[in-house]
Amino acid sequence: MYFESKSGLIGCGLAALLALSPARATEILFDNGEAIDNAGLPGGNGYSSNLQSNQQVFDNFAFARDSSIESVRFQMAGGTEAFRFSVYNDDAGMPGAEIFSLDLEAGDYRFGPATEYLNGVNPSDIGHDFSFDLPTPLTLPPGSYWLSFLGTGNNLFRTLGSGEGDGFVQRQLRSEQATGRPGNTPFRLIGQPVDDAVAVIDIKPESDDNSINPRSAGVIPVAVLGSIDFDATQIRVSTVVFGPDAATPEHNGHVEDVNNDGFMDMLFHFDTRESGIQCGDTEAFLRGEIFDGQSFGNLDSITTIGCDAGESPDDPIVDDDGGIATGGDAGGTALDWTMLAGLGALALFGFYRRRLTGR
Repeated sequence: MYFESKSGLIGCGLAALLALSPARATEILFDNGEAIDNAGLPGGNGYSSNLQSNQQVFDNFAFARDSSIESVRFQMAGGTEAFRFSVYNDDAGMPGAEIFSLDLEAGDYRFGPATEYLNGVNPSDIGHDFSFDLPTPLTLPPGSYWLSFLGTGNNLFRTLGSGEGDGFVQRQLRSEQATGRPGNTPFRLIGQPVDDAVAVIDIKPESDDNSINPRSAGVIPVAVLGSIDFDATQIRVSTVVFGPDAATPEHNGHVEDVNNDGFMDMLFHFDTRESGIQCGDTEAFLRGEIFDGQSFGNLDSITTIGCDAGESPDDPIVDDDGGIATGGDAGGTALDWTMLAGLGALALFGFYRRRLTGR
Protein backbone atom coordinates (compact mmCIF):
# COMPACT_ATOMS: atom_id res chain seq x y z
CA MET A 1 0.00 0.00 0.00
CA TYR A 2 1.28 3.49 -0.80
CA PHE A 3 0.15 7.14 -0.76
CA GLU A 4 -0.34 8.95 -4.01
CA SER A 5 0.54 12.39 -2.65
CA LYS A 6 2.45 14.11 0.11
CA SER A 7 -0.76 15.78 1.31
CA GLY A 8 -2.40 12.39 1.79
CA LEU A 9 0.57 11.22 3.82
CA ILE A 10 0.50 14.33 6.00
CA GLY A 11 -3.26 14.04 6.50
CA CYS A 12 -3.07 10.46 7.65
CA GLY A 13 -0.15 11.28 9.89
CA LEU A 14 -2.11 14.02 11.62
CA ALA A 15 -5.10 11.73 12.02
CA ALA A 16 -2.92 9.08 13.63
CA LEU A 17 -1.33 11.66 15.94
CA LEU A 18 -4.74 12.94 17.04
CA ALA A 19 -5.95 9.41 17.64
CA LEU A 20 -2.98 8.75 19.90
CA SER A 21 -3.21 12.08 21.75
CA PRO A 22 -4.81 11.76 25.19
CA ALA A 23 -8.06 13.62 25.84
CA ARG A 24 -7.73 16.85 27.76
CA ALA A 25 -7.80 16.10 31.47
CA THR A 26 -10.66 17.37 33.57
CA GLU A 27 -10.12 19.44 36.67
CA ILE A 28 -12.04 20.60 39.71
CA LEU A 29 -13.84 23.74 38.56
CA PHE A 30 -15.30 24.51 41.98
CA ASP A 31 -14.71 22.86 45.35
CA ASN A 32 -17.09 23.60 48.23
CA GLY A 33 -15.22 21.42 50.71
CA GLU A 34 -15.47 17.99 52.28
CA ALA A 35 -18.16 16.98 54.73
CA ILE A 36 -17.37 17.06 58.42
CA ASP A 37 -18.95 15.56 61.52
CA ASN A 38 -21.13 18.56 62.32
CA ALA A 39 -23.53 16.94 64.76
CA GLY A 40 -22.40 19.31 67.52
CA LEU A 41 -22.41 22.50 65.44
CA PRO A 42 -25.27 25.02 65.33
CA GLY A 43 -27.68 23.82 62.70
CA GLY A 44 -25.64 20.63 62.52
CA ASN A 45 -28.63 18.34 62.21
CA GLY A 46 -29.01 19.54 58.66
CA TYR A 47 -32.13 20.23 56.67
CA SER A 48 -34.16 17.87 54.57
CA SER A 49 -34.00 18.55 50.87
CA ASN A 50 -37.04 16.74 49.57
CA LEU A 51 -39.85 17.46 47.16
CA GLN A 52 -42.57 15.80 49.26
CA SER A 53 -41.63 17.67 52.43
CA ASN A 54 -41.58 20.99 50.52
CA GLN A 55 -38.02 21.72 51.60
CA GLN A 56 -35.27 22.54 49.15
CA VAL A 57 -31.72 23.49 50.08
CA PHE A 58 -29.56 25.58 47.73
CA ASP A 59 -25.88 26.44 47.78
CA ASN A 60 -24.01 28.89 45.57
CA PHE A 61 -20.86 28.77 43.48
CA ALA A 62 -19.03 31.02 41.03
CA PHE A 63 -16.91 30.68 37.91
CA ALA A 64 -14.23 33.17 36.91
CA ARG A 65 -14.14 31.90 33.30
CA ASP A 66 -16.31 30.00 30.83
CA SER A 67 -16.49 26.51 32.33
CA SER A 68 -17.96 23.23 31.16
CA ILE A 69 -19.29 20.95 33.94
CA GLU A 70 -18.95 17.27 33.07
CA SER A 71 -19.51 15.54 36.40
CA VAL A 72 -20.66 16.32 39.93
CA ARG A 73 -19.68 14.86 43.27
CA PHE A 74 -21.58 15.64 46.46
CA GLN A 75 -22.09 14.27 49.96
CA MET A 76 -25.51 13.87 51.55
CA ALA A 77 -27.20 11.81 54.22
CA GLY A 78 -29.60 9.74 52.16
CA GLY A 79 -30.35 6.51 50.42
CA THR A 80 -30.62 5.21 46.89
CA GLU A 81 -33.58 7.17 45.63
CA ALA A 82 -34.40 9.34 42.66
CA PHE A 83 -33.40 13.00 42.90
CA ARG A 84 -33.14 16.11 40.73
CA PHE A 85 -29.95 18.12 40.21
CA SER A 86 -30.65 21.73 39.23
CA VAL A 87 -28.66 24.89 38.53
CA TYR A 88 -30.06 28.42 38.89
CA ASN A 89 -29.00 31.92 38.02
CA ASP A 90 -28.12 34.20 40.91
CA ASP A 91 -30.75 36.84 41.66
CA ALA A 92 -29.33 39.44 44.07
CA GLY A 93 -27.82 36.82 46.35
CA MET A 94 -30.72 34.36 46.08
CA PRO A 95 -31.57 31.51 43.68
CA GLY A 96 -33.18 32.92 40.53
CA ALA A 97 -34.42 31.27 37.36
CA GLU A 98 -33.63 27.60 36.80
CA ILE A 99 -31.27 27.18 33.85
CA PHE A 100 -30.58 23.43 34.02
CA SER A 101 -32.07 20.32 35.62
CA LEU A 102 -31.36 16.61 35.43
CA ASP A 103 -33.51 13.83 36.91
CA LEU A 104 -31.53 10.83 38.12
CA GLU A 105 -32.78 7.40 39.14
CA ALA A 106 -30.91 5.06 41.47
CA GLY A 107 -28.97 3.50 38.59
CA ASP A 108 -27.95 6.83 37.07
CA TYR A 109 -25.45 7.80 39.76
CA ARG A 110 -22.69 6.26 41.83
CA PHE A 111 -23.55 5.72 45.49
CA GLY A 112 -20.64 5.27 47.87
CA PRO A 113 -20.53 3.41 51.18
CA ALA A 114 -21.39 5.08 54.47
CA THR A 115 -18.72 7.42 55.77
CA GLU A 116 -17.89 8.97 59.12
CA TYR A 117 -19.65 12.21 58.15
CA LEU A 118 -22.65 12.69 60.41
CA ASN A 119 -25.47 15.16 60.79
CA GLY A 120 -26.63 13.79 64.12
CA VAL A 121 -27.09 10.67 66.18
CA ASN A 122 -29.82 9.30 63.92
CA PRO A 123 -28.25 6.51 61.81
CA SER A 124 -30.19 7.72 58.77
CA ASP A 125 -28.12 10.90 58.90
CA ILE A 126 -24.82 9.13 58.14
CA GLY A 127 -23.22 10.59 55.05
CA HIS A 128 -22.59 8.96 51.69
CA ASP A 129 -20.66 10.00 48.59
CA PHE A 130 -22.70 10.54 45.44
CA SER A 131 -21.36 11.24 41.95
CA PHE A 132 -22.74 11.33 38.43
CA ASP A 133 -21.84 12.41 34.91
CA LEU A 134 -23.87 14.87 32.88
CA PRO A 135 -25.12 13.38 29.58
CA THR A 136 -24.08 16.62 27.89
CA PRO A 137 -21.57 19.00 29.53
CA LEU A 138 -23.15 22.14 30.98
CA THR A 139 -21.19 25.22 29.89
CA LEU A 140 -21.65 28.37 31.97
CA PRO A 141 -20.15 31.84 31.48
CA PRO A 142 -18.38 33.67 34.31
CA GLY A 143 -20.79 34.53 37.10
CA SER A 144 -22.49 33.41 40.31
CA TYR A 145 -24.94 30.51 40.39
CA TRP A 146 -26.89 28.25 42.76
CA LEU A 147 -27.46 24.50 42.73
CA SER A 148 -29.62 22.03 44.60
CA PHE A 149 -29.95 18.26 45.06
CA LEU A 150 -33.67 17.64 45.60
CA GLY A 151 -34.84 14.17 46.64
CA THR A 152 -38.25 12.93 45.52
CA GLY A 153 -38.95 11.02 48.72
CA ASN A 154 -39.74 12.30 52.20
CA ASN A 155 -36.92 13.07 54.66
CA LEU A 156 -34.44 10.84 52.83
CA PHE A 157 -32.04 13.50 51.53
CA ARG A 158 -30.49 15.61 54.28
CA THR A 159 -27.74 18.17 53.79
CA LEU A 160 -24.36 17.73 55.41
CA GLY A 161 -22.02 20.54 56.39
CA SER A 162 -18.58 21.24 54.95
CA GLY A 163 -17.37 23.58 57.65
CA GLU A 164 -16.60 27.25 57.29
CA GLY A 165 -14.26 29.51 55.38
CA ASP A 166 -15.24 29.64 51.71
CA GLY A 167 -17.77 32.46 52.04
CA PHE A 168 -20.64 30.57 50.44
CA VAL A 169 -23.85 29.81 52.27
CA GLN A 170 -26.85 27.58 51.99
CA ARG A 171 -30.39 28.83 51.48
CA GLN A 172 -33.38 26.78 52.52
CA LEU A 173 -36.68 27.20 50.70
CA ARG A 174 -39.60 25.96 52.75
CA SER A 175 -43.16 26.83 51.79
CA GLU A 176 -41.75 29.42 49.37
CA GLN A 177 -39.83 31.21 52.18
CA ALA A 178 -36.07 31.31 51.65
CA THR A 179 -33.84 31.64 54.72
CA GLY A 180 -30.11 31.39 55.34
CA ARG A 181 -28.55 28.60 57.38
CA PRO A 182 -25.06 27.84 58.73
CA GLY A 183 -22.63 25.58 56.95
CA ASN A 184 -22.08 24.66 53.33
CA THR A 185 -23.16 21.78 51.17
CA PRO A 186 -20.09 19.64 50.34
CA PHE A 187 -19.82 19.30 46.56
CA ARG A 188 -17.35 19.45 43.69
CA LEU A 189 -17.97 20.47 40.09
CA ILE A 190 -15.60 18.73 37.69
CA GLY A 191 -14.95 19.51 34.03
CA GLN A 192 -12.89 21.78 31.82
CA PRO A 193 -12.41 25.51 31.52
CA VAL A 194 -13.45 26.59 28.05
CA ASP A 195 -10.80 29.28 27.79
CA ASP A 196 -7.96 30.77 29.79
CA ALA A 197 -9.14 34.39 29.98
CA VAL A 198 -8.96 34.90 33.74
CA ALA A 199 -8.91 38.39 35.20
CA VAL A 200 -8.64 39.66 38.76
CA ILE A 201 -10.93 42.54 39.73
CA ASP A 202 -10.44 45.04 42.54
CA ILE A 203 -13.50 46.89 43.82
CA LYS A 204 -12.60 50.35 45.19
CA PRO A 205 -8.84 49.82 44.62
CA GLU A 206 -7.76 52.19 47.39
CA SER A 207 -10.06 50.63 50.01
CA ASP A 208 -9.27 47.71 52.30
CA ASP A 209 -12.85 46.74 53.19
CA ASN A 210 -14.54 47.79 49.91
CA SER A 211 -17.38 49.46 51.82
CA ILE A 212 -20.45 50.29 49.72
CA ASN A 213 -23.62 52.11 50.72
CA PRO A 214 -26.38 50.62 48.54
CA ARG A 215 -28.37 53.86 48.90
CA SER A 216 -25.52 55.97 47.57
CA ALA A 217 -26.09 58.38 44.70
CA GLY A 218 -22.44 57.98 43.74
CA VAL A 219 -20.41 55.52 41.73
CA ILE A 220 -18.31 52.44 42.51
CA PRO A 221 -14.81 52.26 40.99
CA VAL A 222 -13.84 48.78 39.84
CA ALA A 223 -10.45 47.90 38.35
CA VAL A 224 -9.82 44.93 36.06
CA LEU A 225 -6.18 44.12 36.72
CA GLY A 226 -3.77 43.27 33.94
CA SER A 227 -1.13 40.58 34.32
CA ILE A 228 1.28 38.50 32.29
CA ASP A 229 -1.68 36.24 31.44
CA PHE A 230 -4.37 38.89 30.86
CA ASP A 231 -4.18 42.09 28.78
CA ALA A 232 -6.73 44.42 30.36
CA THR A 233 -6.33 46.94 27.53
CA GLN A 234 -8.05 44.45 25.20
CA ILE A 235 -11.37 44.57 27.08
CA ARG A 236 -14.41 45.23 24.90
CA VAL A 237 -16.05 47.91 27.05
CA SER A 238 -19.54 47.38 25.56
CA THR A 239 -19.65 43.87 27.10
CA VAL A 240 -18.70 44.83 30.68
CA VAL A 241 -21.39 44.57 33.39
CA PHE A 242 -21.16 44.69 37.18
CA GLY A 243 -23.27 43.61 40.15
CA PRO A 244 -26.50 41.60 40.49
CA ASP A 245 -28.37 43.94 38.13
CA ALA A 246 -25.59 43.99 35.51
CA ALA A 247 -24.88 47.73 35.56
CA THR A 248 -22.95 49.09 32.58
CA PRO A 249 -19.98 51.47 32.99
CA GLU A 250 -20.75 55.16 33.46
CA HIS A 251 -17.97 56.00 31.01
CA ASN A 252 -15.73 54.01 28.69
CA GLY A 253 -13.20 53.35 31.40
CA HIS A 254 -9.59 54.41 31.27
CA VAL A 255 -6.24 52.66 31.29
CA GLU A 256 -3.84 53.08 34.20
CA ASP A 257 -1.58 50.97 36.39
CA VAL A 258 -3.84 50.90 39.44
CA ASN A 259 -1.71 48.59 41.59
CA ASN A 260 1.71 49.73 40.32
CA ASP A 261 2.82 46.28 39.21
CA GLY A 262 3.98 47.30 35.74
CA PHE A 263 0.89 45.94 33.95
CA MET A 264 -1.77 48.30 32.65
CA ASP A 265 -5.23 47.91 34.20
CA MET A 266 -8.70 49.10 33.13
CA LEU A 267 -10.65 51.22 35.62
CA PHE A 268 -14.44 51.50 35.37
CA HIS A 269 -17.09 53.36 37.38
CA PHE A 270 -20.61 52.02 37.96
CA ASP A 271 -23.71 53.74 39.35
CA THR A 272 -24.22 52.28 42.84
CA ARG A 273 -27.99 51.96 42.64
CA GLU A 274 -27.94 50.51 39.13
CA SER A 275 -25.53 47.78 40.28
CA GLY A 276 -28.29 46.13 42.34
CA ILE A 277 -26.06 45.61 45.38
CA GLN A 278 -28.23 45.11 48.48
CA CYS A 279 -27.61 45.45 52.20
CA GLY A 280 -25.91 42.30 53.46
CA ASP A 281 -24.21 41.37 50.19
CA THR A 282 -20.64 40.19 50.74
CA GLU A 283 -19.37 40.04 47.15
CA ALA A 284 -19.99 41.47 43.70
CA PHE A 285 -19.17 40.08 40.26
CA LEU A 286 -17.88 41.77 37.10
CA ARG A 287 -17.84 40.07 33.71
CA GLY A 288 -17.20 40.93 30.08
CA GLU A 289 -15.30 39.93 26.95
CA ILE A 290 -12.02 40.79 25.32
CA PHE A 291 -11.73 41.57 21.61
CA ASP A 292 -10.97 38.00 20.57
CA GLY A 293 -14.34 36.90 21.97
CA GLN A 294 -13.11 35.22 25.16
CA SER A 295 -15.22 35.79 28.25
CA PHE A 296 -13.71 36.86 31.56
CA GLY A 297 -15.06 37.62 34.98
CA ASN A 298 -14.40 37.47 38.67
CA LEU A 299 -15.71 38.63 42.02
CA ASP A 300 -14.36 40.66 44.91
CA SER A 301 -15.55 40.94 48.50
CA ILE A 302 -17.54 43.97 49.69
CA THR A 303 -18.93 45.34 52.96
CA THR A 304 -22.28 47.14 52.90
CA ILE A 305 -22.74 50.18 55.13
CA GLY A 306 -25.62 52.57 55.87
CA CYS A 307 -27.98 49.64 56.37
CA ASP A 308 -29.18 50.19 59.94
CA ALA A 309 -32.65 48.80 60.60
CA GLY A 310 -33.89 52.18 61.86
CA GLU A 311 -33.14 54.06 58.67
CA SER A 312 -36.09 55.32 56.70
CA PRO A 313 -36.29 55.03 52.91
CA ASP A 314 -36.99 58.79 52.93
CA ASP A 315 -33.65 59.61 54.57
CA PRO A 316 -31.26 61.63 52.38
CA ILE A 317 -29.15 59.58 50.02
CA VAL A 318 -25.56 59.63 51.15
CA ASP A 319 -22.27 58.92 49.48
CA ASP A 320 -20.09 56.00 50.53
CA ASP A 321 -18.20 58.19 53.01
CA GLY A 322 -21.39 59.16 54.85
CA GLY A 323 -21.83 62.68 53.45
CA ILE A 324 -24.97 64.08 51.90
CA ALA A 325 -24.98 63.55 48.16
CA THR A 326 -25.07 66.64 46.00
CA GLY A 327 -27.45 66.63 43.09
CA GLY A 328 -29.74 63.74 42.24
CA ASP A 329 -32.48 62.86 44.71
CA ALA A 330 -30.86 64.71 47.60
CA GLY A 331 -30.20 67.91 45.69
CA GLY A 332 -33.69 69.37 46.07
CA THR A 333 -33.45 70.19 49.78
CA ALA A 334 -31.68 73.57 49.45
CA LEU A 335 -33.85 74.50 46.47
CA ASP A 336 -37.04 73.80 48.41
CA TRP A 337 -35.98 76.14 51.25
CA THR A 338 -35.06 78.86 48.75
CA MET A 339 -38.46 78.65 47.09
CA LEU A 340 -40.22 78.75 50.45
CA ALA A 341 -38.30 81.85 51.50
CA GLY A 342 -39.15 83.56 48.19
CA LEU A 343 -42.85 82.81 48.50
CA GLY A 344 -42.84 84.17 52.05
CA ALA A 345 -41.22 87.41 50.90
CA LEU A 346 -43.83 87.85 48.13
CA ALA A 347 -46.67 87.29 50.58
CA LEU A 348 -45.25 89.84 53.00
CA PHE A 349 -44.82 92.38 50.17
CA GLY A 350 -48.45 91.89 49.11
CA PHE A 351 -49.68 92.37 52.67
CA TYR A 352 -47.93 95.73 53.13
CA ARG A 353 -48.97 96.88 49.65
CA ARG A 354 -52.65 96.29 50.53
CA ARG A 355 -52.21 98.17 53.81
CA LEU A 356 -50.70 101.22 52.01
CA THR A 357 -53.35 101.19 49.25
CA GLY A 358 -56.18 101.06 51.78
CA ARG A 359 -55.12 104.29 53.51
